[in-house]
Amino acid sequence: PQPDTNTFETQEEFLASLEPVPIETVDADHRRCPHCWKYYGESDPDLDNAEVPVRLRCNHVLGDKCLQDLFGLPQPVRVNFKELSYEPGSKG
Repeated sequence: PQPDTNTFETQEEFLASLEPVPIETVDADHRRCPHCWKYYGESDPDLDNAEVPVRLRCNHVLGDKCLQDLFGLPQPVRVNFKELSYEPGSKG
């Protein structure tokens, strides 16, 4: 599709635009994240993973953590290389 006035320039701009909305403002039939199906505000035992509802420009509501996961920028990965040694006559 062609960009329009609702198109964000960057992923960062989209993610920065996400603002939580009170759970009470979400229709009672839609108080679960449609991606992970967790109820907004509820977390798993001993985890801080509650979804907070976020309303998009199109008026759809999804959980903040799912949106960050789906549209977030990849995190850098650090790889530490170690020098290998080789002894002639060995098998590895």
